[in-house]
Amino acid sequence: MHKVFGLLCVLLLSGLAGCHQSSSNGEASLFRGDLFRTGYFVSHGPVQLDKQALVWRFEGDQGLASSPVVNAGVVFAGAYEGDVYAIDARSGDLLWQFATGAGVFASPAVTATSVYIGSDDSFVYALDISTGAQRWRYKTNDKVFSSPLVYGGTVYVGSLDGNMYALSESTGRELWHFETGAAVDSSPAVVDGVIYFGSDDGYFYALDSIQGKLRWKFETGAAIDAAPAIHNDQILIADEAGKLTALSLEQGELQWQIQVSGQLFASPAVFDQQVVIASTSGEILAIELATGQVIWQRDLGSAIFSSPAIADDMVYVGTMSGQLHNLNLQDGALLSSFDAGWPIVASPFLAEGVLYFNTDDGELFALR
Repeated sequence: MHKVFGLLCVLLLSGLAGCHQSSSNGEASLFRGDLFRTGYFVSHGPVQLDKQALVWRFEGDQGLASSPVVNAGVVFAGAYEGDVYAIDARSGDLLWQFATGAGVFASPAVTATSVYIGSDDSFVYALDISTGAQRWRYKTNDKVFSSPLVYGGTVYVGSLDGNMYALSESTGRELWHFETGAAVDSSPAVVDGVIYFGSDDGYFYALDSIQGKLRWKFETGAAIDAAPAIHNDQILIADEAGKLTALSLEQGELQWQIQVSGQLFASPAVFDQQVVIASTSGEILAIELATGQVIWQRDLGSAIFSSPAIADDMVYVGTMSGQLHNLNLQDGALLSSFDAGWPIVASPFLAEGVLYFNTDDGELFALR
């Protein structure tokens, strides 16, 4: 159980919790799937989660900790003891691994040439996608739980030192940093040259991507660990106090706010006209984007730290009881469940009809 305790401690600080498959069009493959961090996948997903759905199971010499990301047929994830793994998505075979100086809990960002990932050793790394060789590394002043964002030739990533950093994608040179009032473990999103992210100081920030200048900020009153989710002209923010807040994208004006039971460490998932959130109370809810009204809610009976993923008309989410659940997006009906045997804290990722997720004891599963 030491791994459960260790990863939960990280999650309580970082909210680590993919929509569009982007490796084919030159964009990065990212935590929550895309630049908007929506948690919606264009890929279809498995309907029946059972033993027959299992394609393969991987466990390396270190337990995998971060949520997986898939790019061009390879699964990338970080490990408790500090290694980054590249695993063949079809066979589950190890392709390469790279050692950082401490645990890797943040999910990577992967481009056609490089893997960008943060570590508890305070460094952000750029690795060659084919070999895992280090291309560059940049030192922040504390652990890096934030999952990097790659946009416009720049890597954006937060650190527990309270800063959001903009680094050159090719060299790792710092372009700018923006200081907040507390740790930044929220993973940033971007729209039209504006970077959006939350901080443990209780504020949500919008920054100019080129210069790092503040556009606006909004106070939620509680630490924001989850990644935001952006849909059209709305941005959805989950905070530790259990509030889900909808703001206008342009000015950060409050549209609506609701309170749920428990705390929100999992990032929201957005598709069409609804947002899906999951709470430490064990509840998962679908909420109407226009009004903030609850469409449906279901109690899954165990705390949820895993950020839900949406594909087709289904919602996938893991619980601390070790169940990976599949629910109907329209009414919340439970379709099927896969018993992984250990708590699921990391978030699912879908690619080419396969669902990838890992458990807290470090096993990585592929289900079709």
